[in-house]
Amino acid sequence: MEIDLPSSLHRDGSEANIPLQITGNQLSSVWHAVCRSSFGTFRMVICGGKMTSALVRALSERSRLPLVDETNIDAFLASTASENALLFFTGDPAKQPEAIDVAVILPELLLFFCGRLRGAVVRHTAEDKLKARFNVIVMPSLVVTRRDKPVGVLGKIRDWSEYVEKVGAWLAPDAPVMMPPSGPKIEITRDGTVIVR
Repeated sequence: MEIDLPSSLHRDGSEANIPLQITGNQLSSVWHAVCRSSFGTFRMVICGGKMTSALVRALSERSRLPLVDETNIDAFLASTASENALLFFTGDPAKQPEAIDVAVILPELLLFFCGRLRGAVVRHTAEDKLKARFNVIVMPSLVVTRRDKPVGVLGKIRDWSEYVEKVGAWLAPDAPVMMPPSGPKIEITRDGTVIVR
C-alpha cells in the first residue's frame, strides 16, 4: 500500500519541499508536519496511529481552539459570542491526510471571518457520536452551525474561494439550517398493534 503525503511532511523534520511516498511498513515511523498559517509556523511530530492526537493537540495549543465532545458541545455552542461556530471533524489523518491541510485552513477561515464564527475541534473519540447530528458524512469536514443546528458542511479539502463563498453564504441570518438525515419511515404492526414506528 502506498500513501501520497503532502509535500510539507518530511521524515527528517526538514522544511525542504520534497514530496514523499511511504509504504505500509513505514507507517509506524516518525514523521514531521510543518504547518504554516498567519498564526505562525509550527511543527507537528506524527507517529503512525498517533497522528490524530498530534493534529488535534497542535490546533488546540497553537490556535487556541477548544476540544469538544458529546459532553460539552452544547455548552460550547450556547456560549459562542457570535451565534455561529465552525466545527472541525478531523477523522483519521493517517487514512485521510487532507485533514492536515484542513487543519491549516481552519485558523485562516476564523481569521478571514473575524468575529463572525468561533472554532472548535471535535474529539476523535466523539466523532461517531456527533457526525449524524451535524450531517457529517465524510472526514475531514468543517461544519458551520447557527446556535446548535448545522447550516452547512464542507467535506475533504476545497479551494479557498469555495470556503469563502460557502461559509460566507451560510453566515447570512436567513441561511436555512440543515435538517438531519432521515431514513425511510417504517411501521411494523402485529395483530393491529404498532410495534415499531
